[in-house]
Amino acid sequence: MSQRHNITLPNELSERLEKVKTNDFNVSKICQEAIELKVKVEEARQSTLEDREAMILRLRLERESAQADAFIRGQEDGSTFAKSATYKEFKALETLRENRTNLIAANRWVTLDLLPESIRKDIIDHYQRHPNKKLPSELQQFLAGFVEAMLEIWDEVSKEL
Repeated sequence: MSQRHNITLPNELSERLEKVKTNDFNVSKICQEAIELKVKVEEARQSTLEDREAMILRLRLERESAQADAFIRGQEDGSTFAKSATYKEFKALETLRENRTNLIAANRWVTLDLLPESIRKDIIDHYQRHPNKKLPSELQQFLAGFVEAMLEIWDEVSKEL
């Protein structure tokens, strides 16, 4: 079944059409093909937008999951490190309580000694390559978990000192 649609052509185009139109020149078919092409392009664009939105949602969820995993790894490493941390190391970390995710605030490089070697290397590499950029979010989450675990242990243990 077909639906009927009227189209309006500018006078100049209509005059040109009349000059070239012959018996086998099907204006309706030409319009159908042009509209079909335009509709396909628009459908592809909309599909791409929907795919893009789905991709963005999926990537956001993956990022959140990676950040949560990094935080948990940080807590595990912080708990492990706390077992052998010195009083001085706990006190140094305690001074950073207000700024948990930025262990290098105010050039406090001494706090890097508290971190596992691989994380310390990642931080130093990052700041050497990008001195004015924040740490990647996963590394920030690792540090937040590390500091949180150490401070929780310190809060419990320090009461008994």
